[in-house]
Amino acid sequence: MKTVFIHDHSFKKYNGRFFSDGKLTDRTWKRYLNVSNELVVIAREKEVFSPQGIENLNETTLNKVKFNCISSITLIDRIFNYKIKSFVESIIKDVDFVVCRLPSFLGSLAFDIAIKHKKKVLVEVVGCPYDAMRNHGSIKGYLIAPFEAYKLRVTLSKSSNAIYVTKKFLQDRYPCQGSSISASNVELCSVDSFAEIKDHVKVIKFIGSLNCKYKGLQDLISALALISPTHKDIELHILGGGSKELYQQQASDLGLDRQISFHEPIKGGVPILNWLKECDIYVQPSHTEGLPRSLIEAMSLGLPCVATNVGGIPELIDDSFLCKPKSPIELADRIKKLLDSYELRIEQSQINKNRAKEYAFDTLQRKRFDFISEIVEK
Repeated sequence: MKTVFIHDHSFKKYNGRFFSDGKLTDRTWKRYLNVSNELVVIAREKEVFSPQGIENLNETTLNKVKFNCISSITLIDRIFNYKIKSFVESIIKDVDFVVCRLPSFLGSLAFDIAIKHKKKVLVEVVGCPYDAMRNHGSIKGYLIAPFEAYKLRVTLSKSSNAIYVTKKFLQDRYPCQGSSISASNVELCSVDSFAEIKDHVKVIKFIGSLNCKYKGLQDLISALALISPTHKDIELHILGGGSKELYQQQASDLGLDRQISFHEPIKGGVPILNWLKECDIYVQPSHTEGLPRSLIEAMSLGLPCVATNVGGIPELIDDSFLCKPKSPIELADRIKKLLDSYELRIEQSQINKNRAKEYAFDTLQRKRFDFISEIVEK
């Protein structure tokens, strides 16, 4: 059997090899290769010409995975999509099973083509386009948010099979009329040791793209300024790619230069867990989310966590340590609760470890395999 996976994800291409920042890796591809002989990936690609362009990225090494990527998708391509549609259709016609990861332009296009050709289709719902677009930071994003949300609702209303990364949030907004399960894309590595809960808290950590304002890093830096007068040795460590000038200027304006450190991206899995382990509190101040990988990874290590009440995050964190997005004052208040109470940190550490067990690799792999096998055997 032959399967095609479609999403707007952008891969780095170097000497004919394909690399990802950790979201789509060999481990992901094995989900579909368990039920098929070959997997074709349709996505975007950006060619790089030096090894520096692929540093700390994960390479797809499986021989059964073939890439058919598009170098760029312009606004014109989205409006007049005949050329891209023909390209996608030429591949879908020759496969048995179609996996559309949504929201995405390519995924939506592929879904309609797959239905037209009566293919077996699975929709993976990994985020809310309405929240993402409304928090994009542009007028265009704000205006098209309702249309993108409507498009996803229509797709799910026609879909026979869906996997949601959340337990309830995305299901309520974008209900599937057919069969569906909840199975997060976060598949945790086994943890051989946990973070140490110390008497004195010094290090707060954050992971997220610096180019995405909706990750809420500006709010976290503002919250740090509110915390700093009473916790003078507190440090914020930031891990993520992108431009840091905006945040460096904000830190400088608030007199926090010496308390904030920026770190270049590292490979997912064990390297991320090792980086997080040297931490006292993890903070996820996002304005929009599906189900954030880094937050669950932090929880699996037994780290006390503070986060915003967006997307699927309330499914993870106790209400006492949730706050409204874009509210540095509330964010600072929740962080200070943990800073000021060793007992609370111990309590939250245990709660988070237990909740993270639901995202163990073997548990999710079996759940997903059983569901996909049922689809392809129909």
